[in-house]
Amino acid sequence: MKPIINITILFAFANLMVLYSALLQGGSSFVYHPDAPVWIFLQCLLAQGLTLFLYRSLSCRRGNQPFELRHFFAVLVASNISFVLLSAVLSLGVELLFGLQQQEAIHIVLMLLMSFILHLVVGGFTLAFKAFVRANQQQVALQASQKSLAMSQLKMLQQQIDPHFLFNNLNVLSALIQRNPMDADEFLNAFCEIYRYVMQSQDKTYASLAQELAFAEDYMHLLGQRFQHAYRLQLEVDPKMLERLIVPCALQLALENVTKHNQANHDDPMLIRIFVEDEHLVISNPIREKPFRQPSNGIGLNNLSQRYLSVFDKNIGVKSTAGQFSLSLPLMTQPA
Repeated sequence: MKPIINITILFAFANLMVLYSALLQGGSSFVYHPDAPVWIFLQCLLAQGLTLFLYRSLSCRRGNQPFELRHFFAVLVASNISFVLLSAVLSLGVELLFGLQQQEAIHIVLMLLMSFILHLVVGGFTLAFKAFVRANQQQVALQASQKSLAMSQLKMLQQQIDPHFLFNNLNVLSALIQRNPMDADEFLNAFCEIYRYVMQSQDKTYASLAQELAFAEDYMHLLGQRFQHAYRLQLEVDPKMLERLIVPCALQLALENVTKHNQANHDDPMLIRIFVEDEHLVISNPIREKPFRQPSNGIGLNNLSQRYLSVFDKNIGVKSTAGQFSLSLPLMTQPA
């Protein structure tokens, strides 16, 4: 809190205390004595100063450890006792020095009680404000830490795509070189274009659906050369949805998952449908399990799921019913 605001609040509180005291006395007329609110204001500053001093002392001792409710209570009690005793000594000293008040037991008790209440209000407000500020700082620090961790995890997940993509397609290229060098050369050119997109995507947390669909068509061209067009792609996406956002290279992993686990051939091709349903991009295909399935390295859909959680705070959907497999990817209008 800015000093000028703090002083204004304390001085306003001192005047309210004087006014409240006058009302309690029930006099027919109210006479304003400037020294009364000034004296209470000085007491407020003393109460706040003692509270802040003890709060900072305890904070320094604890370092970066959490400041719990019991610590605030300990500061309030210690500063209250200190203020009541110090305020009583100062007040009695001034009164004795100038002979302002006859020293009676009831007067001393009331003085101690008023000092106790004054500090309870001022010190309590000060500590409540400190607790609020500290909680906000901890929340901001926690959010920054979580964001940093999420971005770090996302970078690690994105980097997993590279070797996965490279390994699969080098196997394709190797097979084509042995079978048809001309097709291998065409495949290599197409592969370089797609690999460039993958490399560019590593620095991005999301891509437009239009970019991903164009990439999917190019990628299916590579798969078509390897599998003699055993897998065919059918896009059924409204152009109005093309600006929606999706995780980069999501369709690459989705298509790889289809070809890895399902068998097909040129005479009996598999149709892979991509369409939008309920704000989700759905990749659907018939289930035709291969007799000898390739071992899974745990990347694929698990990678895609974690990346979606990191970028959009939403998970993918996987459904397998009635001989049909479908992968559902949330579409976003803006980053989470």
